[in-house]
Amino acid sequence: MKYPEMNETIPKYALTFPFEDNFNYHATKVMMERFWTRAHYWIAAYLAIVFSLRGLMKNRRPFHLRKTLALWNLALAVFSIFGALRTMPELLHSLSRFGFAYSACIAAYMEHNKVASFWHWVFVCSKVIEFGDTMFLVLRKRPLTFLHVYHHVSVLLFCWNTFISCSAPARWFGVMNFMVHSFMYSYYFARSLDIRMPKFVAIAITASQIAQMVMGAFVCTYAFVSKTRGHHCDVGYDELKLYLAIYLSYFVLFLRFFYNAYVRGPRSKIPSTPTKEVPEFDERRRFKAE
Repeated sequence: MKYPEMNETIPKYALTFPFEDNFNYHATKVMMERFWTRAHYWIAAYLAIVFSLRGLMKNRRPFHLRKTLALWNLALAVFSIFGALRTMPELLHSLSRFGFAYSACIAAYMEHNKVASFWHWVFVCSKVIEFGDTMFLVLRKRPLTFLHVYHHVSVLLFCWNTFISCSAPARWFGVMNFMVHSFMYSYYFARSLDIRMPKFVAIAITASQIAQMVMGAFVCTYAFVSKTRGHHCDVGYDELKLYLAIYLSYFVLFLRFFYNAYVRGPRSKIPSTPTKEVPEFDERRRFKAE
């Protein structure tokens, strides 16, 4: 596949911000490579804090945290919407100008497009911030599922790796995640204010999460097949195998959640203390799959 000229890969932005124009991808990549082990420390600290705090809350009353939770969800909703608006132009430009093969295999945007590379870096960093979602579940004594913890732990390492390896399919990963989170956190914001939402909204959000996993797996599979056929693709075989395995695991777990929440329906009352995984859905609680 032939690389296009640098100026051809950058869409026309109506507005760029100083923090985007001044972003240095190479320097940031070096920093992220140096801090790679710290990501594992943060995960270890996250797990230790979550399960220690869960033990401390076992015989305590739950915190309501209604206003704090509303502000948290609103902040993440606004951030996700803004992130989607800033990353989507590059993906749409790649598809319309150069085609799907380019979008899945050529990572020129990482080096040449400061807007896209900045927001991909912010996307990675946000996965650390989103650990706070779990703290709200624990403090409010909501069910803590394996899916929730596994997703938060694995997605940080997943996204971090796509940045330092300059992975081409990452443009898809970032845009899709920003879009899904835009709707998801907006829904959580409404629910944290006790605004009743039709059940189909929650179903649509979970369905969009499953669709995200399917599309992510498809992009990885396409890139893998392209490489095996001798085409140039800016992502390694081992990375693609890892990405595909993670996406497939997400797909299975989210599909299981969907079945338990919306197809099978509740079979028993939710325990007052989240001592085990409870997949049943209840619109009056904030059951966060992701």
